[in-house]
Amino acid sequence: MEIWLKPDRNASTCEATLLEQARRVKAAKTGTRVLVYRQALWALSWMESVRAVMYDPAFAGYFLRDKSGAVWREPPQMSDTERSQNPAIIPLCTQPAGECAMWNWTNASARRYFQDVVVGGPRGTGSDLVDGCAALARAPLP
Repeated sequence: MEIWLKPDRNASTCEATLLEQARRVKAAKTGTRVLVYRQALWALSWMESVRAVMYDPAFAGYFLRDKSGAVWREPPQMSDTERSQNPAIIPLCTQPAGECAMWNWTNASARRYFQDVVVGGPRGTGSDLVDGCAALARAPLP
């Protein structure tokens, strides 16, 4: 993780690192097909294309909101007290990689952004180095 994870979480380069890995695999000329990872339930701040909209108020509608109307975000690390008050939180987002929000799939613009930029953009299937995308949308049952 230290390869793409930076001390300043807003400088993390997960997508660029995945693309570099794809370039290296293709350079080996093994004929191997390359898929890149995308999370379809959680908006992960360490993915550059997600971070580009995650903190911009103009795109707040792309993400689910809490009871107060604010974009719901899980902080990078939660205290034991916070975790006990939020038992449905998925451990994936408590790692020190950055914040998570949940995509709002009822928003057509969010769906289009995910499809065209997060998955199909230049660091995804829009690159000649990438043959496909492994998009995960798994959440644990309560």
